[in-house]
Amino acid sequence: MQLFHHAFTVTSLSFVKDELDREFWQSVLPRIATGHDYVMDGSLAVAALHLASLEPERSAHWLETALIYQNSAITGLSRHLATSKQNYEALFSCSIFNLIFVTAYPGIYGDGNPVDPLNPHQEIYRSTHDLLLKAIEGWPTEDSISWPIEIGDPYVDLVKQGDWMARIMLLFHGLGMHLMSRKWFARGSGRRLVLGILQPLEGKVPPEWLDMTQWIREAVDI
Repeated sequence: MQLFHHAFTVTSLSFVKDELDREFWQSVLPRIATGHDYVMDGSLAVAALHLASLEPERSAHWLETALIYQNSAITGLSRHLATSKQNYEALFSCSIFNLIFVTAYPGIYGDGNPVDPLNPHQEIYRSTHDLLLKAIEGWPTEDSISWPIEIGDPYVDLVKQGDWMARIMLLFHGLGMHLMSRKWFARGSGRRLVLGILQPLEGKVPPEWLDMTQWIREAVDI
């Protein structure tokens, strides 16, 4: 309840310049949010982020809450974009909250310290992703079994270090192996790999990866 009331209070106080703005932030936006869950999730993500900046002693709790709502907002936004009947008011509103979130989060999470805006392992990710994409694109006439042979040691090191982007790629390899289950030597291998990665991490998956890991896990259980 605290988060709900804070959601539109913080946005209206932060962005209102005139009566037209006040009408939008205090009346129009709440109306849109109550009719679209992902817009409401976006507003709650921003509210939790603002509370993280106000309550340093509880910042870890509020940051985790903010990421959970942000992940839900992005998932809902993506689903809405994929539909033929789009409510542009809702899309615009969620985009506003998303813009506020991605602008504010690095400063609050990093205590204002400068951060590298680019992923430091992007070359490793890109080359490994390209190999994985090449391996999977040929399915069902081709297979991805050769992928582990082609990847480089830097990627393997990232997996050993628990890097989540590297883990996600490995999970997709497991999904690719699962798609090969029609072949006798691959039967069950993809499922074993996916479960072998995820089961020890039960309850430890970062909020931003929850939906994807759940989807992969459900895919290999079919």
